[in-house]
Amino acid sequence: MADASLAVQAAIHGKLTDDATLMGMVTAVHDQVPEDASFPYLAIGDDTAVDFGTKTETGQELTLTLHAWSRAHGRSEVKNILARIHALLHQQALTVTGFTHLLTRFEFTQTFRDPDGLTQHGIARYRVVVQG
Repeated sequence: MADASLAVQAAIHGKLTDDATLMGMVTAVHDQVPEDASFPYLAIGDDTAVDFGTKTETGQELTLTLHAWSRAHGRSEVKNILARIHALLHQQALTVTGFTHLLTRFEFTQTFRDPDGLTQHGIARYRVVVQG
């Protein structure tokens, strides 16, 4: 089975950027954040992939971490962005090119102030299961 991580990343990026509500909340969804990125924005972060194939079927279970950054006062902007991501991804269908999408499930979120003292940072992780 081919590695599904790039296909899953592309599917999630497409799902997020195709949503007008989310894109009204952030300036961009980045894979690699430019130094001059405008707040608030999202970044697709680290992922993992684990084989869960059987004797007769192939599959992968992946986790993908999303990061939201904001310079708004307080954490409400970051939390609203994370809530929208949850509505778009948790137990929702994904079109993963070359694979059959079985499941996308929310795992956790965390919010905190970055060490610069100005930036609110939100993290969300999702588990995605595909067959291929």
